[in-house]
Amino acid sequence: MDRNNLDRLETALDYGAPIPPDIRDWLLSGLNQFKNGECKTLCRALGLRAPGVSSLNTRRKLERRNDVIREIARQYPGTTWEKAVVIADRIHRYPYIGEEKPLYAVLFGLGGKVPTDKTGIYKILEK
Repeated sequence: MDRNNLDRLETALDYGAPIPPDIRDWLLSGLNQFKNGECKTLCRALGLRAPGVSSLNTRRKLERRNDVIREIARQYPGTTWEKAVVIADRIHRYPYIGEEKPLYAVLFGLGGKVPTDKTGIYKILEK
């Protein structure tokens, strides 16, 4: 990973210092790889993220989604499994769920993939 290069670039920019030649070369190389379609994302082109690892933004969105699911679960009595079953049912029936709709509107409003499988929801609740 080239986090050190990123830190050095940030320091140079923060202090108005010239960008070191090796950092300039690293940045230009990554930009060119990204522009030419050699890498799907800029973070991959710059070596900031390993293959198969979600981006920081994606991880944050998933964590926010999981936090909302856990908050929804607190509204229901029962075991973790029973809560997962109820939540999966409500997700399948959304938006036709009555008074619980605002809770689920937040979840669906996040814009990412919403899990529909009770086993997947259970795993989120167990963490």
